[in-house]
Amino acid sequence: MADSTSHSLFISIRYAVGTAKRIFNQHAKHASSLQRNFRIREALKARRLFFMPARVPFT
Repeated sequence: MADSTSHSLFISIRYAVGTAKRIFNQHAKHASSLQRNFRIREALKARRLFFMPARVPFT
């Protein structure tokens, strides 16, 4: 059961990341260089926060 839960969680996270990348790329394609630089900095900050090590018990 735990395998099934962790696998579906992994798929959900991959889907969310893929969707976020597509939206980001769409905005970046039509943005000015100032907007592009701001979005890149903000995305890097968010990535650092999102991937902070954490122990999450799967039950």
